[in-house]
Amino acid sequence: MSEGDWIEDEKTTDSGEAMFSEVFGDGGFDTAKVKSNLLPAGVYRMRISKAETRASKAGPNMLALTLTVAEPSEYEGKRHYENLNLQHASAQVREIAKQQLKAICLACGITQAKTPSDLIERECVVTVAIKPDKTGELRNVIKKWHDASKALPDVYVEAAGGDGGDPFGM
Repeated sequence: MSEGDWIEDEKTTDSGEAMFSEVFGDGGFDTAKVKSNLLPAGVYRMRISKAETRASKAGPNMLALTLTVAEPSEYEGKRHYENLNLQHASAQVREIAKQQLKAICLACGITQAKTPSDLIERECVVTVAIKPDKTGELRNVIKKWHDASKALPDVYVEAAGGDGGDPFGM
């Protein structure tokens, strides 16, 4: 095939229509068919699947947690990442991180943690919201940590009809 032949090929048009048709079919690209990486706002039972210290962008170490959804089943396996800046230069940031860690421990039924591994495989119930970050990109944030011994409401996800309120009255 010469250089001139590939230009004439129907799959290489200036508009890219043939490529879109080949990849996405006659219906084209439909954003509704692509799953979002965000969890809908609501309440979830999660398991802490990973807890480790690592360097933060600000320099000192932070506690990095990976939480994996256990319930509701339609979101099972999706992950949320939570970072606690326990060694930040700002005393206020450190205090906020300690308060978050306290809430996490209480939600998981832990009264004393000596290492990050004490958090691994612990379950908790969390209220998740969607908020824009500093750049305007939407992110999941945990608004509240709830005692894991409380039952998760049958259907409590905004996308499934929840009202966005706190089902635990907290």
